[in-house]
Amino acid sequence: MKKAYYSLIIFIFFVCNLHAQDIKFDDNKVLVDKTERFDFVRKSMGTEFSLYKLNTKDEIIYMTSERNGTDRYFDDDFRRITFVEQKITIESSRLKFDSWKAIIKLLLEDKVIDFEGNIDAERLERFSAKYNDVKR
Repeated sequence: MKKAYYSLIIFIFFVCNLHAQDIKFDDNKVLVDKTERFDFVRKSMGTEFSLYKLNTKDEIIYMTSERNGTDRYFDDDFRRITFVEQKITIESSRLKFDSWKAIIKLLLEDKVIDFEGNIDAERLERFSAKYNDVKR
């Protein structure tokens, strides 16, 4: 019984690691599983992030961290993610503590964006329904 249990645990870890994508930033390039996929620029001390198609200046996504002028109060903070070409903006308090890498990984896992920088409109709509939670 213990042998079967341990085999199941090892199998689950293997499957989880198999689907995990490794995202790294290196020299203004986004590397996914050690392959250059996108260009990026960070601005304003890292609170603004622009994602570009590889080797172009075609901006795909613009992200910013909004603190609402309250540096020590976090309840009103959120991330604003703008899909430039689609003119769709998502404001999410659920993603406020996630890194830019984690958000890119989430967009890739949800297939909102592919490695060429194309946006799937239907999946973007679903992503917006899940994460667009800031009420004004």
